Amino acid sequence: MVDVRFLYKDAKRRLAEAGYENQNEINVLFFSAFGRHYAEIVADGGFVSDELVEAFSDNIARRLSGEPLQYIAGKWVFLDFELYVGNGVLIPRDETEVAALEAIRLSREAKESTVIDLCSGTGCIAFAVKRAVPLASVTAVELYDGALKYLEKNKESLTLDVKIAKADVFGYESDLSDNSVDIIVSNPPYVSQEEYDGNRAELVFEPKNALTDGGDGLSFTAT
Repeated sequence: MVDVRFLYKDAKRRLAEAGYENQNEINVLFFSAFGRHYAEIVADGGFVSDELVEAFSDNIARRLSGEPLQYIAGKWVFLDFELYVGNGVLIPRDETEVAALEAIRLSREAKESTVIDLCSGTGCIAFAVKRAVPLASVTAVELYDGALKYLEKNKESLTLDVKIAKADVFGYESDLSDNSVDIIVSNPPYVSQEEYDGNRAELVFEPKNALTDGGDGLSFTAT
């Protein structure tokens, strides 16, 4: 058995030295390993098993390597619900919440609307719309298997009636009948190759195809 107070203090110091000074960093990494909050374990005596210590040490090492906190946690909050995230799928950003809220607003105005979420990734926008507007018919379109795995897992976890379509967004319109869609929403790759190369260290863990089109970042919005 190991005293968790020493582990916590040492891990917090190492994270701070690496530039991860936000208190949320250590709290997320701790809870992910132990399944309980630091204060709870201390209140129970403060000692933990070697197996859990190893899991915590692994979390710290992954974070110090630059791996996103969201990937290590395995789940992350989007608006008012949690999504599974991990290697192979883009982490939803704050600006994605803005897009989701706008899609919700438009869907409410249309009432029984038909919504298509292109480049769906985790399904964050699609699921946000369906949760807020149950009468909406929502389809999440995603091409890549790495992201589809999380899209399907989130659908199962949230138990929402969202259709999932594995398709290329550039050809998906051929499967739609005229006037069959009220709202098309998307958070497509929008980073230019130049910007991506300049921020590679921060972005290297996330799927490149979800971040950049390999050109000027405008191929999806200009089509």
